[in-house]
Amino acid sequence: MRIRKPSYYDSFRCTASACSDTCCAGWEIGIDPDSRERYRKIEGPLGEKLRASMKTEGEDCSFRLVKGERCPFLTEENLCQLILEKGEKTLCAICREHPRFHRWFGSLMESGLGLCCEEAARLILNDREPGRLLEEEGEGEEEPLREEDLPLLDALFLSREAAFFLLLHPDLSPGESCCLLLLFAAELQDLLDQEDAAGISRLSESYSREGKSLACDLGNLLENSPAPEEIAGKLLTFFAGLEPLDTSWPQRLLSLQESLFALLSKVREEPPKKAERFRAYKNLLVYFVYRYWMQSFFDGEILPKAKLFAAGYFLIRLLDEADRSLSSEISPEISIQNAKAFSKEVEYSEENLSAFYTAAWEEDFLSLSSLFPLLL
Repeated sequence: MRIRKPSYYDSFRCTASACSDTCCAGWEIGIDPDSRERYRKIEGPLGEKLRASMKTEGEDCSFRLVKGERCPFLTEENLCQLILEKGEKTLCAICREHPRFHRWFGSLMESGLGLCCEEAARLILNDREPGRLLEEEGEGEEEPLREEDLPLLDALFLSREAAFFLLLHPDLSPGESCCLLLLFAAELQDLLDQEDAAGISRLSESYSREGKSLACDLGNLLENSPAPEEIAGKLLTFFAGLEPLDTSWPQRLLSLQESLFALLSKVREEPPKKAERFRAYKNLLVYFVYRYWMQSFFDGEILPKAKLFAAGYFLIRLLDEADRSLSSEISPEISIQNAKAFSKEVEYSEENLSAFYTAAWEEDFLSLSSLFPLLL
């Protein structure tokens, strides 16, 4: 099996108690069947605590969270009791893998790091080689693919390369790149609906060849567009209405509406090309594309994902500018924390992610004509 991963993937190390957050509180921690069986055989006080801390609902098993929605094995120092007493091999699969994610395409497995982890977000936003993917041989079970599906798979991989090209073009701002990505995804969706692999390949080559020239006409997209304040307000209301992980998150979003006009003027001021923020925002978009683009091979939906990239980028920019107004500048750490917060609240909630994808098809404030004024 081939394993593909970003160049920073192997650099990840959990910072444990040095992290300003913890991934062991606030959400359900599922226990896989193999770990459940191991936990039932551990002897002594730790084994007794493990069995008392597990709850089973049908075929699902998880830990019973304690005060503050913390894992029962999370110490006051934010360290894991299981690791301290038995080592990392004792962890269940989700704890052992987090924040890593994997997706299988026949004999190829793509792996990455999730933005919801503070240290992973730091690696992603500070990446000096965005879009560089490493490949190596590894062990693992292959996911069977039908021979007739391979042309579509190859075409979609080619389209992702075109998406990377649009995002990483040095002459395009993050906002311009994002707009081109939306236009590309809209055309791509029609071809994907028809499973037109050849058409997807031709379109991808066209955008790779003409991406910069297409950017010259982006200003025309603003004609007859709704007021950005109106769209931004609806977007904030939508995200604030999703099921929150952190109860302060909705109010934080709604509070942005009080200074929305001033914040939008700042968002439209693209950072200088040599600025750290310029690179960080491009890296953010590259992360989104790497993680979600190829999922369209399985579900046939690429346009809602491109809208997620655009909305996520815009919302993180807005949060950054709000923090900047308080501190006079945006430190790299501020962007890391805001990207992490968005990821935890939206990416890592299947319910919220599904709600966004549904809205992307149905809501006018997530139409391309509505999103363009927020990005340019």
